[in-house]
Amino acid sequence: METFQLKSKLVESDREFLIRTSNDMSSSMISSEVWLNGKLKETVTFPHSPGIKYEEAVSLLKQAHSEKKKEIELLMGVFRRTLTEGNSNSLTHLGTAFFYKQFFLEARELFSKAIELNPKCHQAFNYLGQTELALGQKDEAVRMLHRAAQQKPEYADYRNHLGFAFHAQGAFDRAIAEFEQAINLNLYYADAYFNLGLVLLDKALQQNKAPSFAEIVTKSTGCFKKALLIYPDYDSILFEEATIAVNNSDLSKAIELFSRINKKKQDRHRREFLDFHMKYALDPEMISADTLQERIRYLEQQIKKNPTYVDLRSDLSQCYLKLAYLLWEKGIKQYSETVGLNPSLGKLAFCQNEAEKELVSLRNALDRMAEKG
Repeated sequence: METFQLKSKLVESDREFLIRTSNDMSSSMISSEVWLNGKLKETVTFPHSPGIKYEEAVSLLKQAHSEKKKEIELLMGVFRRTLTEGNSNSLTHLGTAFFYKQFFLEARELFSKAIELNPKCHQAFNYLGQTELALGQKDEAVRMLHRAAQQKPEYADYRNHLGFAFHAQGAFDRAIAEFEQAINLNLYYADAYFNLGLVLLDKALQQNKAPSFAEIVTKSTGCFKKALLIYPDYDSILFEEATIAVNNSDLSKAIELFSRINKKKQDRHRREFLDFHMKYALDPEMISADTLQERIRYLEQQIKKNPTYVDLRSDLSQCYLKLAYLLWEKGIKQYSETVGLNPSLGKLAFCQNEAEKELVSLRNALDRMAEKG
């Protein structure tokens, strides 16, 4: 069966994007790849009905390619505009979208600018630290994540991320301390238990002849069990293999397998969050009531699993307030349409005017809250 493809190249300053979209008739699949400066950044697949005509397949290919090209053009346009406007809240929002899209150099630039404008923007410090770690800058990652944790020491996420950076740096004891602090803040934090288990295995491997070896391995196993109890959706096959490796004292293999499990969960998390942040980044008006309600349902489900997870509850609070703003805005639109049908309804015109005043107050409050975090 024939395979065919389209290619487009976009050049933005020192960035060269290559969008390559191909269709494999034998697998009934269209695939779009985005390459940035020679590195694969994204692959998106679109299944189609098997046995469709050649002309239909070509049409779908062209559509998928055009949409992906338009997305990159729009994204880079927003990138330029946001840097120029210099609003720390907008910079952080867009940087988050770039982070989840794995455009790390762009994310770094956006978060750095946000921090320059607002040194109290703890979200930017947190994401910049994760971005630096993704770019292999471990020392800088630790420095940025430490700043985030200093500003919000009660945020379990920030402690977990800082622990992850310490682990990557090889500072096992400091990583252990941060993961344990994250767990103290949130007893239902599966990621912190899992990460603590991993760093304990690394420490045990380093001290394989020390008297504390068996104790460390036992503690590590307990952490993985707690993580699985809280989050049962880890890759069960790999988890079983990793557990067997620990029981066989093959710690190197166990670390490799548990790391793969962790990476798969992180990739799943990235995909879940990417769509929401991309919609906001490309156009804040694209954040519809439906999008927010979908996000709210997701957060509510997560909170049921992790009832003491402060970070999730904070995110949910923001979504409720943003939804209230959008619904208030829809109410004003309805008043406007009604007054347009019958301008003599003075009472409705008064209500519309009062609602519009309050909408400005709501918008200002949301902006101030976003700046304060």
